Amino acid sequence: DELLQALASGKLEGKVAREGGAVRPAVRVYDFRRPDKFSKDHIRSIQSIHETFDRYVSNHLSAQVRSAVHVELVQLEQTTLGDYLDRLPAQTVLCLAELEPLVGRVLIQMDFGIASRIIDRMLGGAGEERPSFTSSTVTEIELSLLQDLGDGVFRELVSAWDQVVKLQPSRCEVVLSAQQLQGMLPSEIVLLVRHEVRLFDARGEMTITLPASTLEPIMPRLNARVLFANPRRTASSESIADLAAQLQEVSLHLR
Repeated sequence: DELLQALASGKLEGKVAREGGAVRPAVRVYDFRRPDKFSKDHIRSIQSIHETFDRYVSNHLSAQVRSAVHVELVQLEQTTLGDYLDRLPAQTVLCLAELEPLVGRVLIQMDFGIASRIIDRMLGGAGEERPSFTSSTVTEIELSLLQDLGDGVFRELVSAWDQVVKLQPSRCEVVLSAQQLQGMLPSEIVLLVRHEVRLFDARGEMTITLPASTLEPIMPRLNARVLFANPRRTASSESIADLAAQLQEVSLHLR
């Protein structure tokens, strides 16, 4: 409806065409199967939120692997879920969780190499990439650690979104192939937020898939009037107590 009204009023962007002295608005290509659900204002706001998420998740992953981890926002892309899943490699790690009170599930995809290095480090290894990581070869312990890893990333994600809305993530579900993904429509319009992860001597990608239908109730809050600059994250009493308990176990040699 908005497209037809803009066409009738001559507000469409582009050059005007003159036929017989009459001025008509130029026609703009529009794919009704893939409508633009996210405006530029929405994308700028989400970009600012995920720049904050980069700082949070970098600190979280660094604590998990006891080494420096750098996460950086790379790109935001609007597409359909089916097109995105078709481009995924055969080996990948997909974490799904609901963010209450929003309806629907958010998807976090991590490259196989990065996820396997983190799990190897959490198991006491040197952080080496595992040759294969499929549903038939992964152990129950490794699957539990992958869920813990996904839960941690989701917690940092909702912390970054606290400046817009208070969310509560559910226990995440982990699948190791796009073919095993269920409960999400391939025709769903999604916003892909791609992050580059630098860990040890490796580089990988972590992509957060935000369905338009899930974010629709909070779309009005994603505007330029919302302040995103340098949000302060206050430490809870539980996190302070946890850090203090960990510090008490640290041995220190004095001379």
